[in-house]
Amino acid sequence: MNQQMENLPFVSILVVNYNGLEHLPQFIESVTKLKYPKDRYELVIVDNGSTDNSVKYLKENYGNQDWIKIIELPENTGFARGNNI
Repeated sequence: MNQQMENLPFVSILVVNYNGLEHLPQFIESVTKLKYPKDRYELVIVDNGSTDNSVKYLKENYGNQDWIKIIELPENTGFARGNNI
C-alpha cells in the first residue's frame, strides 16, 4: 500500500434496508470491489423491520465478517430514523 493510501481515513458506509433482499448480494459485492483499503472501511446495514428474510441472509452469509455490522430494528422506523440509529 502506498503512502497516500495509508493516510486515508476510516469510513463507514451506511445503508438502510427495508425488504431489499434481492439487492443485497449485488450491493455487498460492489462494496468489496471498492478501490479503497479494506482495513479502512466498514459497512453498516440497518435493517428497518424487513419481512423478506434480509436479516437471515445477512447473518448467514456475513454474520462472521468484522467489516459488516448488522443493526436489526424490530419495525420500520422510516429512512431518516434508520440512518440516525
